[in-house]
Amino acid sequence: MDTNLKKSKQAVILAGGFGTRLGSLTQNLPKPMMDINGIPFAEYILKFLIKNGINNIIFSVGHLKDPIKNYFGDGSKWGVEIKYVVENIPSGTGGFLKLAPELLDEYFFVVNGDTIFDFDIDNLFKLLKSNTNFYAAMAAREVNDVSEFGAITLDKKIVLKFNEKKKSGKGLINGGCYFFKKSKICELASTIPYSIEIDLLPKLVESQNLLAGVFSGFFIDIGLPDKLNDAIKTVPIWWDKYR
Repeated sequence: MDTNLKKSKQAVILAGGFGTRLGSLTQNLPKPMMDINGIPFAEYILKFLIKNGINNIIFSVGHLKDPIKNYFGDGSKWGVEIKYVVENIPSGTGGFLKLAPELLDEYFFVVNGDTIFDFDIDNLFKLLKSNTNFYAAMAAREVNDVSEFGAITLDKKIVLKFNEKKKSGKGLINGGCYFFKKSKICELASTIPYSIEIDLLPKLVESQNLLAGVFSGFFIDIGLPDKLNDAIKTVPIWWDKYR
């Protein structure tokens, strides 16, 4: 165990997707800017990160980047520093690893811009930092039906397999939140586009370099219209309790 554990202060919010599953709702606004009780969804993510001691934020943006950049600016409104990695061509969820590695700390947190997962971020950081041979750690969550997400298989804390979405029943899913070790992960990002889910995670699993911490807590993914409707109802309630 490293006795000098320190919480990472940097997070990357993945906000460059097209949001096609939301149809016309994302014609002019990206998913992270969907209105949730008068506040963009991504602002709840930002405030959650701040509550967890993270004050250095990078938005990875591309499609419909301007609404995000115009709203969040340099982050001074929230007392944080915000920078942007801009995809001029679609570069995948992991494109920022290749486009701007110089902006990244040695350990950095990554969260999807359409997902909120309420867990202790520092515990995930400690899991990776105290297991120095591993490249990454992800936040896993137990759900009653894994068929929508696809289950993961663990051996203790090592991810052994990502299962297809066809499987149903109770199990663990990928919560869409990660800590990465820059010196190891950026070496793997050899191409553009580069996907965390398709290109990176399978490599990490194959080489047994991916840890997982299992957490409970509020979880919402607004990738589908019904989930967005759920978020409009549940996110403000969660936030009122959380803050």
